[in-house]
Amino acid sequence: MPDGPQAGNDLTAYVSGDAFRSGGRLLALRAGQYASLFVCSIIVARALGPPERAEYALVLSLAAIVWMMISAGLDSAASRILGRREGSLEDVTRLLSAAALVLGAIGMALTFGVGLLLQDSVLQGASVLSIALGAATVPCLLVTQYSSALLFRMGALSSYGRVVVIAGLLQLALLAATVSISDLTAQSALVIALVVSASIAAGLAVALARVAGRRALLPSAPRELRGAAARAGVQFHASSLALYLNLKVDLLIVAAMLGATDAGLYSLAVILVDVLFAASQSMSFGAVETQTHAPAEQAARYTADFIRQNVALAFLLAMLATAAAYPAITIIYGSEWAGAVLPFAILTVAIIGLSVETPSRNLLVRIGRPRQVAYVSIAGMVTNVTFNLALIPALGIAGSALASVLSYWLVGALMLALLSRETGLGMSESLALPRRDDVVRRIPRQWLQRRAIGREPGAAG
Repeated sequence: MPDGPQAGNDLTAYVSGDAFRSGGRLLALRAGQYASLFVCSIIVARALGPPERAEYALVLSLAAIVWMMISAGLDSAASRILGRREGSLEDVTRLLSAAALVLGAIGMALTFGVGLLLQDSVLQGASVLSIALGAATVPCLLVTQYSSALLFRMGALSSYGRVVVIAGLLQLALLAATVSISDLTAQSALVIALVVSASIAAGLAVALARVAGRRALLPSAPRELRGAAARAGVQFHASSLALYLNLKVDLLIVAAMLGATDAGLYSLAVILVDVLFAASQSMSFGAVETQTHAPAEQAARYTADFIRQNVALAFLLAMLATAAAYPAITIIYGSEWAGAVLPFAILTVAIIGLSVETPSRNLLVRIGRPRQVAYVSIAGMVTNVTFNLALIPALGIAGSALASVLSYWLVGALMLALLSRETGLGMSESLALPRRDDVVRRIPRQWLQRRAIGREPGAAG
């Protein structure tokens, strides 16, 4: 990281050379993963249809919500401990290994019990087997969450990327094999989801062992870390849970208010927009290592420069996705999925809010006040639920998408306001138009210049 008087002037170049380079590599790897998942979504959607796809999506959504409820905010706590130099990577990893074992068992039992209670009212008559398969994914999700948090903080983005690419290809291969042998059902699709989830968890655990050492995977709860992790985890858990519910609760509300067909259509819009969210977050992950280890003042300037460029990329991505929404969905998935076009087009706008929220929160985990981060996250979730209940009766699933966008933008604005207050940097520094030397302007300009040179007479020779 640059030091001295020129540090502030050099930070933009540092962002370009570090965060966008490493984030770009991760994005390239995740592009391979999501290309596989995109094909998988086509296979599942065409094979199941909206009602049965609703069963598949709702069971996994319930499992994911329970996972986040019982995760205890320990991924954020670990990030805070590492950022503040309060514990070693090995000790933090051993603590998370122990937590994953205990909380995973609790989460699996809780998902199954809640699933049986909501079997007819929310899960649209999902079978007991489907609920059990969804419940079994919870321990895998915990291991994935904790391992990813540590890998990102240590800058091991490529290791994470390779694992998820392989997992995406595995899911595609399993689905293709199943469809070639017999009809795909919600249960067989859930079996494949469980296998893939377990593969990701195992692969990330191996990747973490290479960074932290094999001993780090041995479960333990070092006394000196238990208190710090518990305190930070409790403080951050409300924000983590609220943020995650804000991304997932709309599908459950749609299912409860509108039924299986609308839930199936909306679930397709959600899974497609998740690809855009993942693209934005991949770029944000590239900044995490510097946000964790750089001096606080430099990390703050770095984050402001990063957000400015991330917003520009998100805006471009949202425009392209919206333009392609109708032909892509109706041609690839079929005319019966045309109802997913409008909610998808609306949800694409949410990526701009997330491009501000994610890097802001990543630095606030280190320097901010956990309670205030929690208040912002809860405000977003309450906004989402409130507007879902108000807009769905009038606008259907388009109303749910609009409610989600409003909540994401609110959280992004409030997180940026918190960041501005903690760092003293004005919000306008993060929301200004990209500068001439920013990577989002420099790379296209350099590409055009190279193209122009290549067209000059005699250039090839």
